[in-house]
Amino acid sequence: AAPAVNRQVAENGVSVVAVTDLYPASSNFTESMYLEVSSDVPVVPFEQLWRKNESVAGLNGQANGSRLLYCPQYATGPELRSAVSVVNLGGQAGRLSFRFIGDDGVQIGMMESLPIEPFGKLYLSDARLFIQGVEEKTGYLEVSSDGPRVTGSVVFGDPSNQRFASALPLQSAGARKLVYGHLVSSADFFTGLALVNPGSTAVNVSIEVFDRNGQRIKGKTEKIDPGKKISRRLTEYFPELTGLNLDSGYIQVTSDQEVFSYALFGAFDLRFLAAIQGRKY
Repeated sequence: AAPAVNRQVAENGVSVVAVTDLYPASSNFTESMYLEVSSDVPVVPFEQLWRKNESVAGLNGQANGSRLLYCPQYATGPELRSAVSVVNLGGQAGRLSFRFIGDDGVQIGMMESLPIEPFGKLYLSDARLFIQGVEEKTGYLEVSSDGPRVTGSVVFGDPSNQRFASALPLQSAGARKLVYGHLVSSADFFTGLALVNPGSTAVNVSIEVFDRNGQRIKGKTEKIDPGKKISRRLTEYFPELTGLNLDSGYIQVTSDQEVFSYALFGAFDLRFLAAIQGRKY
């Protein structure tokens, strides 16, 4: 581990600094590393990941660990790549088990079990851990620990990460009520919503779309069977919205059991893509 570097942040202030500025003597930063931040007062951390003149992604800091995590977006294929990072938050070594589960709830390939060192990190960028070949597969990952509490994230995009990339924290807890504070749906841009039910019983999920004035535009209820995931564009949930130019509003998700969820904003030509978590309420 590198020595700690201290920075002061003014009251109600913001500190923006590159890792290369924190450690100017180091030049060999790799994807197997991670950054730990501690503070004497509560802060809101955010990280920006970018490749010069290529792609950029944003990731919220993660404060808590768990022995069971879900990666709600995992996809692989000729035009897709998902890279998962898992960090051991404690001084105990352990083993992590990874299951790649398809949208239909059926496990894809074999479960993979890997050791993780105390305060160590696993970086999985090769889907051949689960499957052979280049056939496109989509679903979600289940990550379980035999002891240590872990946290992590996923970065997904095109194989080279030159066209588009986006990032999400791994999720340790589902929710029954979520709100996504923005939506866009037009001829050029789309909003996608994914819902994962890792439980053993079916769930009923209400999806409602509101405009900027709080007026309900559309709503429906989706049934998600045990272990399954649904992932669709807004116009696939609500075909009546096709052709409309929606540039504001929000989405409200209500479920009778806990689900894991995320949303995507992007351009149809995939010149950019952004993933966001819903806010529990």
